[in-house]
Amino acid sequence: MQLGPALQRAQLSREEFLGLLIAEITQQNPLEPLDNQQFLSQLVNLQNLETTAALEDGISSLGASFRLTTASGLIGRQISGTLDDGSETSGRVEKVTMEAGQVRLWVDGNEISLDSVSEVLE
Repeated sequence: MQLGPALQRAQLSREEFLGLLIAEITQQNPLEPLDNQQFLSQLVNLQNLETTAALEDGISSLGASFRLTTASGLIGRQISGTLDDGSETSGRVEKVTMEAGQVRLWVDGNEISLDSVSEVLE
């Protein structure tokens, strides 16, 4: 299973947390051991961090799917938009691709970001 960016950050945080916790337990004063309430509170906070990270990744994935679905509905339609070099273009959408999370439309051999579409005709 491949982890999303937010979950990877949470996983790293978990590893760091466990390392700190182990260091704290091994270095604690035997006359004043770690309070159970504090320990449980830290574990709950860690679980909340992981849950939030997984939710963030899920929402991001859902947004990407929505953008791809929206762009797919433009195939065969006439659009106008701005190319990456700043020039304006228009034409029929030939295909849709997703590169590095960005939805790209192909119009007359040119790539246009979905965010750069200014008009949809027909």
